[in-house]
Amino acid sequence: MNTPLKTMVLSAVVVLALVASLWAKGNAPKPKVLDVPAVVDARIQSLSDHDVTVRCCGATALGVIGPAAIKSVPALLQALCDVNPRVCAAAALALKKIDPATFGMD
Repeated sequence: MNTPLKTMVLSAVVVLALVASLWAKGNAPKPKVLDVPAVVDARIQSLSDHDVTVRCCGATALGVIGPAAIKSVPALLQALCDVNPRVCAAAALALKKIDPATFGMD
């Protein structure tokens, strides 16, 4: 995938994650075309992508979705050990947003 196309796709993923987050919190109308579990599943898969940017965006998107992405916790815990520190940081922040009672160490 070339860089401009990759950027466009990743931007779309973040927008979908934001909409899913609003939907999960009840702050947005529930569109019939948005399937939050499918978005979460796709972002979980992105955590094992070969491209570091895709992995970072996947973790960030899961954090934006928040508690509705609870099933991503095992994959995010694995992402904490990623070879790239940006992915580790994105995974840590996502865990804090998904389950602040467990991972919010403030």
